Amino acid sequence: MPDKHAHILTKAVLGFLGVALMGLALLGGCGQQDPVQPITGAIFVSSDTSGAAIFLDGEDSGQATPDTLGEISVGRHVVRVRLEGFVSTPESLVVQVSSGQIAEAFFAMNKVAGSRRLVLLEHFTSVNCGPCPQTNRIINGLLQDFGPAKVVGIEYHPWPADPFYDAANFENITRKNYYNITSVPDIFVDGLANPDPFDSLDIVEAVDARLDQMPPLAIVVTDTVVGQSWAGTAQVIGLTDIVSSDLRGFFVVLEKEVHYSQPPGTNGEKDFYFVMRKIVPAANGEMLNISAGDTLTISQECDLHPDCDPAEIYSIYFVQDYLNKEIFQAGTSLPAETSRFSLMRNLR
Repeated sequence: MPDKHAHILTKAVLGFLGVALMGLALLGGCGQQDPVQPITGAIFVSSDTSGAAIFLDGEDSGQATPDTLGEISVGRHVVRVRLEGFVSTPESLVVQVSSGQIAEAFFAMNKVAGSRRLVLLEHFTSVNCGPCPQTNRIINGLLQDFGPAKVVGIEYHPWPADPFYDAANFENITRKNYYNITSVPDIFVDGLANPDPFDSLDIVEAVDARLDQMPPLAIVVTDTVVGQSWAGTAQVIGLTDIVSSDLRGFFVVLEKEVHYSQPPGTNGEKDFYFVMRKIVPAANGEMLNISAGDTLTISQECDLHPDCDPAEIYSIYFVQDYLNKEIFQAGTSLPAETSRFSLMRNLR
């Protein structure tokens, strides 16, 4: 005779299996979302100047403002935008993405002052160099014609028996050795081109070639002089990424014009322009690390040489790849002025 308790247990098991199967059928037929499928949302990114590249969590999305980033996983995400010649406010946004929802990220784009290329002409000379006055006249004339909105110059005196060498001998020697200067006059344009120092057309062509290239940085320089003390600030803004394993910044203090009643050397020159007086914090620069969208603020100060005229002091800040010598951008505290040369070119 069958066990009554076993019969009841069998019915209970069959009943449970029936309920379970019915539940599975109901789940399969009610349209419930597959639990392993990722739940996503979207982000609409816009800016008041369209065309800015959109970056999500540090990666280039391949899209530009205004546009919607789709299929973004639920959670917090960092959104940034980049547009050449502009910086965004804010620099980045943290956006919370919810399932099936469209979040928004808006950026104000601010045109960067100093985003056009400013070419740096480094010139090596000496008060005892016979042919140097000819080159000095060429260079000073070109700097005047281009104007400090396009080209700025630094004059180094890397040989002894020269008052400018005596006032900053380590800086002069360091830059001379860096470029392997063996005689003067000599010129470097943005660290790369080495035109004939006696050929004004060759120098102009080297400058024009650099002016045609967009810089990866913007640099804005301000400074003050109180008594014989100088203080300067450079704002360096990344416009595009720079590939360099040894990027350095240089803050150069210069004297715009120096006049002697008697020539200080043997070549008869009495007037000197754009003379390097100090490089801070060091003659070989300071290491930098900057990417597109970053802003660095560099502040320096120093005491001036007693021979300096405080009224003639200004500064230049430039960024250079210390390995291949390319100068990516320069900035100056000199006010930008419209030059005769630029007016003539615009009329052509």
